[in-house]
Amino acid sequence: MQFYNTNDLPNDLAELSYAANIARLFPNGEAPLFAMSGLARKVKALQTLHSYWSKTMQFGAITMGAAATVGATTLTVQDSSTVTVNDILRHSKAFVGGVFTPPELLLVTGITDATTITVVRGFQGTTAAAIPDTTKLAVIGNAYEEGSAKPPAKSILPVNHVNYTHIFRNGWAQSKTLAAVQQIVGDGTVAENKRDASNFHARDIELATFFSRRGQSIRNGQPLHTMAGLEQLVEENSPTNIKEAGATTTFKQLRDMIDPLFDTRMDGSSDNSRVAYCGKTALNVVNDIGRLSGEYQIVDGQTNFGLKFKTLVLPRGTIRLIEHPIFNTFPDWQKLMVVGELSSFDFAYLEGRDTEVTYINEDKKATDGTDATGGVLTTELTIQLKNPHAWGFIHNLRDAAA
Repeated sequence: MQFYNTNDLPNDLAELSYAANIARLFPNGEAPLFAMSGLARKVKALQTLHSYWSKTMQFGAITMGAAATVGATTLTVQDSSTVTVNDILRHSKAFVGGVFTPPELLLVTGITDATTITVVRGFQGTTAAAIPDTTKLAVIGNAYEEGSAKPPAKSILPVNHVNYTHIFRNGWAQSKTLAAVQQIVGDGTVAENKRDASNFHARDIELATFFSRRGQSIRNGQPLHTMAGLEQLVEENSPTNIKEAGATTTFKQLRDMIDPLFDTRMDGSSDNSRVAYCGKTALNVVNDIGRLSGEYQIVDGQTNFGLKFKTLVLPRGTIRLIEHPIFNTFPDWQKLMVVGELSSFDFAYLEGRDTEVTYINEDKKATDGTDATGGVLTTELTIQLKNPHAWGFIHNLRDAAA
């Protein structure tokens, strides 16, 4: 008997089995983006040139500008502004035959000029010794006699940081005819296009957060200002925190590249933890370093093997490893690791300029007379990084070594 079957249906006439879903192929095959905006609090920017201040705790030390004999009480130093009267200086001595030699303490009694100080040698019974040129003497506190006069005030001068706000805009639009056409997949062309615009908006903010460069110019007769991203802020404040890995990287080399990022932190009461955003190659290198740093056994009957490390534990702190899907979209970024202290990072929104949705020709709202419906997403923000010394970029993580 002759009859029509499914082979006779025209293409796309039958409703597909996945009618409720459209495959959205994000860079790593999954929809979520690890956008930093979801991990940071929002602060307020009062104008397009956003200014904020930071302080870094000071630990005193002074460097000799010339050698001093055992009995010298007037010392030539490179910069006397790092100490005050009544500070105690420690001159560490070398071990002799593996035996500890007690240090000499010096009490600062006067600051003569920018490169000269006077001291008491062998303070509190310690033994004076010759001090070579360029020796660094650490300040280990101060000491005052009973009934002493008020000491001079001392403060940490704040450092001013500035960044421009950055306007991000992404739109969606569909002809009203297309919007009225029923589709067998998805939530409708308008909703789909709006969702696409939202994803592009998040992507653009995320990329600028890492890689934008501060600047101001004129476009179409209007001011155009862009913010400094994390890369530029680290470059300006801690340029040695931007490093390139070698052809191979060992655990020690990785530790040494990350170690300076633990020298400072925002809050002394918090644990010294960091987060690392990695491209896929960088993440694989870190995991390979872990695998090469130890041993694991495979036994008969085992149905899985391999290791997966999501946390890097170092002597001075812990780092959470996160694969950043956007990094996987560009070859250079696949080998990139960005390590930082999230508590020192904030988004600052110009007041009233948090993400705003403006509808055009939709639901009887504002119309421009076009036979189309759509809208615009607009956000104006900048980033502030109060502890750039705790952030670093490691480029070209290519291969691991034991």
